Amino acid sequence: MTNPLRIAHIPARTAYVWKLQSTDFTIVNGQNIHATTVPTALTAKWILNHQPLDWVDVIHLHHIEFELLDDLEHLIDVCRTSGTGIVLTVHDLHAMFTTDQALAERYALLSQDGVFWTTTSDGAARDLQSQYSPSEEVCSLPLGYAIPPALVAGRSRTHSTAPRYFMYGAMRPNRDHLSTLANWSLGLTHTHATFNVLLRALSAIDFARQEYRPSDLIALLQSDQRINTVMKPYPSDENLVEMALESDCLVLPYRWGSHSGQLEFAFDLGLLPLVPPVGYLTEQHARHGNLVPDPVWIDWDGGNPYLQGEQFLEALLRAQDVLLDRNFLPNPQFLEYREVEHQGLLHNHVDLYERAVEQART
Repeated sequence: MTNPLRIAHIPARTAYVWKLQSTDFTIVNGQNIHATTVPTALTAKWILNHQPLDWVDVIHLHHIEFELLDDLEHLIDVCRTSGTGIVLTVHDLHAMFTTDQALAERYALLSQDGVFWTTTSDGAARDLQSQYSPSEEVCSLPLGYAIPPALVAGRSRTHSTAPRYFMYGAMRPNRDHLSTLANWSLGLTHTHATFNVLLRALSAIDFARQEYRPSDLIALLQSDQRINTVMKPYPSDENLVEMALESDCLVLPYRWGSHSGQLEFAFDLGLLPLVPPVGYLTEQHARHGNLVPDPVWIDWDGGNPYLQGEQFLEALLRAQDVLLDRNFLPNPQFLEYREVEHQGLLHNHVDLYERAVEQART
């Protein structure tokens, strides 16, 4: 039996990365090599400073907005010299923290020979192929589960006669925490409705960015007793599951985006998603057929921004009617389907990694 391929993820901080575990490949992030530990939040510069690359077979790039162009270009050259494969998973077609132009420059650099591209929807694959024409055709692999099915199986949602909402995640430019919570607090008058909010820890840069307005958000969170706020440095799967099982509706306050692991999380936990149809989210939903509930889509048409509050509140009231009409529970059939889907995802990654290594070593 050959040794499993060694995969270094840039970075390895998401559930999407850590579920990619197989007897055919192993994640080197967090492992000791050459008397040091490969960081979870691995960067191209760290790899360049730890040559020769005799400790890794494939570099798997995920979120590259903060990687310097020069570092990426140097990394490609080093990988060619050392016979190390390169795989790029495009999660976002539009920038989250920098600019679309800066992100496009990085994708254009990575469109050259020897870099294998994948993304998480057919629509994104077509658009990437059209825009960047990478040397290897972009393949589409599903996001898959956000929470391991074994962690959800057999668990049930606590019962409530009032609708319960949930929102989690870091503050980012594409997520509108403030007006979402303001409209919920003032527009949803159900006395016993609750909103569970799980926040990631705030940094100085969060307070420096005007679009976040974290001070106003903190004041709002403290002004409505129906809002329960918890802060974690990086929530565990169990943290998320516990709060999800005490909620009925997952609110996804996206201003823009391409794909959403949180939408998959809602499907895993049997939550009703309240979400705008940005990016390829409708395709994500359609992939699962009738195994998942239809989200309540927020009708953000990209037009007049002054109408977005009205459109959100209208969707929020529709979601309330749906929640009062039926119970949402984790679906055992869907969890079984998730296991089959995951095995296919691992099989496809084995193929992708092997192709990348084969080309790098020829």
